[in-house]
Amino acid sequence: LEQLERVIEEARKYRNWEIEAHALATKAMAHARLGEFAEAQDAVEHAHEVVRKTNSLVKEADVASLSALAFFDMGDVERGLKYSRQAAEKALAARGLECAMYGLYCTGLGNLQTRNLAEAQRAFESSLKLLTDHLSELEGSEQLANQVRAGLAVAQFFSGRTEAIDDMKRALANAEAIGDEYTVA
Repeated sequence: LEQLERVIEEARKYRNWEIEAHALATKAMAHARLGEFAEAQDAVEHAHEVVRKTNSLVKEADVASLSALAFFDMGDVERGLKYSRQAAEKALAARGLECAMYGLYCTGLGNLQTRNLAEAQRAFESSLKLLTDHLSELEGSEQLANQVRAGLAVAQFFSGRTEAIDDMKRALANAEAIGDEYTVA
């Protein structure tokens, strides 16, 4: 949070709305994960105010995805799903494919939380379809792709596909191989 405050301060100083909005949304997610829900909600609101200055659908998608994760962590899954769907729609409209993948991934996570397994699988599969359809445009997305594959495996396992355990093991091995400690955890 300290570092984010410094980023926000510098972004404001130089009137870099994109960085400020992204940092504010990340700050919201950090507060939510610390259980500081009022601060998280304030940061979400502020991020959405700032991002409107950018005229960037991709940055709006970034802020919406981070807002979704913050609301998931605060237990407001429906509001989080609203933001994750917005993120995917805005990113797709702007051809921000990696952001669209992430918005769909977040939608899958929210649906996992509500045990809407069919919707979770659809969101994860749509995210992976973007990856396979546009692989050359999404270079460097192996961490996100691995997270999506892991999410899909979890949704399939909860739906009764026990073979998905092997998919989870592959996702774990892939995460370890690329040093992705977040996905390993």
